Amino acid sequence: MMEAINFFQGFLAMNGFSAIGANRAEIRLANALKKDARRLQAEAEEEVFNAETAQEISSDAQSENIKRDFAEIALWHSLIAFGKYRQSSARFSEAAAIETKFQKDFIKSSRKMNEQALQAQNSICHLTEVLS
Repeated sequence: MMEAINFFQGFLAMNGFSAIGANRAEIRLANALKKDARRLQAEAEEEVFNAETAQEISSDAQSENIKRDFAEIALWHSLIAFGKYRQSSARFSEAAAIETKFQKDFIKSSRKMNEQALQAQNSICHLTEVLS
């Protein structure tokens, strides 16, 4: 008898048969993922600002060595920004998979982070051509 009860408890505990909506642990996880995604987004935006600043200094510099050095710095910041945008997008996607109540918002944020990552990638391509 005990084995039958354990079987049904295990069967009902499976995700496909659980109650509709997220439980508290899932909501906390989705909120933690959202918080982490926003932190990564803020860090990526800071890296983009640093890359743009280094790129401006590079274009205004008189010496070729200084231009190249600051272009390399801009490239480095762009690479970091790209990675952080991609991580942020992944966190938003994970949150969307967990919490269906705000799924549209999370998916929208994920797409926005992918677009930002694409812009960072374009900047990386441009800087790579400049440095070549």
